[in-house]
Amino acid sequence: MPSFPLFNLPSLAVESFLCTLDMNELLELSKTSNRSKNRIRFLMKTKLDVYVAIRLCRNPYIWLSSEKKTWSFTYTSDESRTRYEPKTNSNMVFVSIQYSEDPVTDWMGKFDELRGVLGDRLDSINIELHEYPEKNKLIIEWLRPLKIDKMGIESSMEVCDDVDKIQLLFVQSEMYYGRMTYGEHFKFMPPTSSYRLTILDSSCIDLKQLSSFENRWISLYNSDLMPRDINGFLMSWIECNHHLNLAKFDVNVGGSETIRYVLRNIPNTITENESRIEKIKKSFPWQIRSVYDITRCDGKIATVGSGYSDSAFRLFMIVF
Repeated sequence: MPSFPLFNLPSLAVESFLCTLDMNELLELSKTSNRSKNRIRFLMKTKLDVYVAIRLCRNPYIWLSSEKKTWSFTYTSDESRTRYEPKTNSNMVFVSIQYSEDPVTDWMGKFDELRGVLGDRLDSINIELHEYPEKNKLIIEWLRPLKIDKMGIESSMEVCDDVDKIQLLFVQSEMYYGRMTYGEHFKFMPPTSSYRLTILDSSCIDLKQLSSFENRWISLYNSDLMPRDINGFLMSWIECNHHLNLAKFDVNVGGSETIRYVLRNIPNTITENESRIEKIKKSFPWQIRSVYDITRCDGKIATVGSGYSDSAFRLFMIVF
């Protein structure tokens, strides 16, 4: 059968045809020539606006979603779960669950194949470190070329030194540490590229380690930091000793009166600037109780306060 010159058709006709294909068909077509690969990659970025998410769990999967279509690729060692199922609802959903003797390797291979048309971007990745601990180091190294927007990790096993390599990854928006089990001398070493650092269990973080973080927004939950520790953190910020690029900080505290101890010996004034208060409410949509301005030695102003959120009091700081 003679070949059909698809890419000689008008652009609108080519795009209309490509949009009818599922992801596997697009992948196969992209392998036929560099021209087809570049055209499909352009389509992914401009027309389909595909959201790319992957998760390493017991059955690792890849999730691709656009306004009109969704594709899911899962790898499992349970042969009874395998299927390929196109569904029709508000979106066209294509579900592929494949049997694999080595789910992680096949999952990584499939994503490498998809990168041919998606490029090196990754909107979201979540890793359950306890599921395949022998492969954690390999996976983190595999992620290094990627531009990751959001990354989350969790583990029900004691975390080993392999996760230190995470600091070498490029994570843009947020690095999230979920439920973790830490060793006695574990230290967080998050990617400095990430704008926000969120740690769900920060009980092992002391003032010294907090002062070492370079992220612009630091959120700590279940922290054991005392008011004097937070006071020391603010005093060092005022003296320009660290966190010169800090934008926001929030941490759990004991109660509404903690703010008095946190601000002890720190010159402050009650915040009356309405525009600042509105920005605070957008960043921290809590029941705000008290708000004060403090000034760094170079003239930079930050607002510090406390509020009630999710059945707990939290202290916040936002730099203007």
